[in-house]
Amino acid sequence: MIFNNPDNKSLQDGMVAAGSALKNPYIDLYHWVKGELYDLEAVKDAIKVRADTLEKIRNLESKKSSTQ
Repeated sequence: MIFNNPDNKSLQDGMVAAGSALKNPYIDLYHWVKGELYDLEAVKDAIKVRADTLEKIRNLESKKSSTQ
């Protein structure tokens, strides 16, 4: 009855305020790492698309030279 005592409203308000003021720092770290992983995935995809495009260009150039 210490925390729920109606006569001790200041303690109860202080506990609610302290609990809402606390923040888990690992949540921010999680979101930061998640964003970095998305950035790395985007770079990996861009490199893959570039390599595929260069391969298609080489194939078309070789086809063009063999046709001539």
